[in-house]
Amino acid sequence: MFRGYRAFCLVLLLSLLVTGMVGCGGNGGGGSVDKPSPPSTVEPNETIITGNLVEVRVISGDYPWELDVKVFSASDVVGRKNLIKAQVDQVITARTKQYLLGFSKGQGITCNMRVEGDEKGTYNVAWDIH
Repeated sequence: MFRGYRAFCLVLLLSLLVTGMVGCGGNGGGGSVDKPSPPSTVEPNETIITGNLVEVRVISGDYPWELDVKVFSASDVVGRKNLIKAQVDQVITARTKQYLLGFSKGQGITCNMRVEGDEKGTYNVAWDIH
């Protein structure tokens, strides 16, 4: 009897674990997982920019925030093309998933940025904004 009970408990435990992982998106936790970006029509690229925050907007879609940044510098990232260096001294717009309510207009920021593209055109994506 004890042997059958252990086997039953093991099967029950495994089924609960598998069900829990499927219900949580397969990441093993309850947090949200960012959806992978759609295939981009732009070559792989990344830049670290510094600049001043000009404007922040809440938008809809995969990226809930949009920011305008006056770019002071666009540093290369090793092994990646820098597609933003031609826009130094300009105000550029980027989309992000990062929560931006703690930032204020005129604040100096640094962030990673890349150019992505789809059938509608190209756009900038920012992350690690501080």
